[in-house]
Amino acid sequence: MADSLFDLVLDNFKKIFYPEEWLALDMQFSKAELFALLLVDKHGDITMSQLASSMNVPMSTATGVIERLVKNGYIVRVKSETDRRIVTIRLTGKGTSLSEELKDTLRRLTDLLVQGLSEEEQRLLVQIFLKVLDNLSRTASKPASDHESEAAANPLTKIEIE
Repeated sequence: MADSLFDLVLDNFKKIFYPEEWLALDMQFSKAELFALLLVDKHGDITMSQLASSMNVPMSTATGVIERLVKNGYIVRVKSETDRRIVTIRLTGKGTSLSEELKDTLRRLTDLLVQGLSEEEQRLLVQIFLKVLDNLSRTASKPASDHESEAAANPLTKIEIE
């Protein structure tokens, strides 16, 4: 069963993870920039450390992503009036417009995903998706030693190449 699911995802990878509607956006922005833009839209004013934590990336990565968005006029940095050490970021009008366009695209893709599914099938899809997310979060939070012991339990086979 796992092999057939793997083949299905592999054969349809572009359709699933890289739909045509993303092409225009993807030529201008990295996925990290789009993700950061959506997070800033969701949270409003947010500090860089909060953003880095939400993106699950180091501060240096988040800083580079935001620097490009600031340079292109999608985000502004705002210094706190009460504590000059605190700098928050927020969307500009241009950033808000792009975020709305992106959310509309994602809503259309979500609608396509559930098109033709009954209410019960949609509920089941959500339950399955939540289980998949739980599996992924458990795998991501495993210590490196757990991954090493799994690798030791499933050793690679050497193949001689002539």
